[in-house]
Amino acid sequence: MSVKQIQHLIAALTLVLSATAWSQSMTDTYTKPAGWKTWCIGRFLIDLPPTAKYAGGSSKYDYRSIETSKDPYAVFKQRIDSVEQQLRAQKHKSEPSMIKNVVNFDNEEGRGFFYFANKGYTDDLKSEGYIWKRVGFVFKSIASYDRLSIASDRMRTLAQTLTYRRSEEIPQGPGFCIDKGFISDDGEKYESADAGFVLSDKPDVSINLSTLTKKPGPSLLERQGGAMNMLGTLISKVHKLREGDRTTAGLAGQESLIRAPNAGGHPAHLFVWETQGQSRSAYPYIELELQTGRADKNGDEGPASLTDKQAIELFDAIVNSIRLRPTGPAKTSDASSPDAPASPHLPLGTRITSAANCPQSGMWECGPDAPGVTQKRRFIEAGQPMPYGYARTSKPGLPGLLGTKEDTPVEIIWTLAAYAQYMP
Repeated sequence: MSVKQIQHLIAALTLVLSATAWSQSMTDTYTKPAGWKTWCIGRFLIDLPPTAKYAGGSSKYDYRSIETSKDPYAVFKQRIDSVEQQLRAQKHKSEPSMIKNVVNFDNEEGRGFFYFANKGYTDDLKSEGYIWKRVGFVFKSIASYDRLSIASDRMRTLAQTLTYRRSEEIPQGPGFCIDKGFISDDGEKYESADAGFVLSDKPDVSINLSTLTKKPGPSLLERQGGAMNMLGTLISKVHKLREGDRTTAGLAGQESLIRAPNAGGHPAHLFVWETQGQSRSAYPYIELELQTGRADKNGDEGPASLTDKQAIELFDAIVNSIRLRPTGPAKTSDASSPDAPASPHLPLGTRITSAANCPQSGMWECGPDAPGVTQKRRFIEAGQPMPYGYARTSKPGLPGLLGTKEDTPVEIIWTLAAYAQYMP
């Protein structure tokens, strides 16, 4: 195996490689380094050096991917018209065109489309929403044919609550930060955020922060065994600088800091800190990754611009800065709503999907084939989000080719099996 292949394999296994125990807590005495800039990513804040430049990322909210367009207004508007024209020009087997529904946003520039995913079937729909708020935003998802009205309302709600935000602006109220945007909400929706940065004075250095509301899984260090086995004798080329438990801002996590050769054969750094979280907006899965020795604009990978000591100091300062965004008196980004009042009894056997909140406190069941659900019969309070299933799919790019999987949420059906007072 070549050095380049070794580097590719190590990059794909960054999450699972780590060797000296380390534990650290962020305290109220934390002080942002002089000149550093604060960024809002999802519901969290992170401080980065003044030379950090946003390099791109992705966001999902309420199971909709959200794109911030770089197009000017005229081009963005033309894009909306073009999408509609193309969908109307295509014929569906049983409908005049591929469009099933057009959603107009009150007092907003833009519109949304629900269209058939396949020319021969009506069960599955796709959706695309386009809205202009000083910049263009595009949100995409899928929907069920029999839940079109609910899906349309959810699209309108997203269009209403999404507002423009300057990159350096830190919102005061509870909600979710995306690239140049902010979604004011109560924190009860599925969401994920991913933001990458590069240092303009050290372009080989990259920083990436990801957050995701998902059920906890194996920890960073629990997963390292399989990665070590995959590397085999090539592990001799990997030097572990530090690994172990690390808590920051009350978030219990683990870290792995390694030095390994990049594709150019030069020493490079691969540092990761992660917390598995608790599957809620105020404590999601979080991953911070720092890499050095990355390729330049010509694709060449040279020596790392940071020494071990410099890379560790930079990594520590960034990890220490991660914190939940404060939202002012009597508010919190953890927006845990009070228990919903008890609703009248619904008939046993009532069925509802993951896309809605629970209408009746009681014991709910999902089918034996529901993907990724270990507890298929559980008590759910009225007003709480109905759980989603999770399908294991390959990660995009090289990690997927190497067999790395990720959890993708899917809607499942829940059936009311017993009322609260009759539960076993």
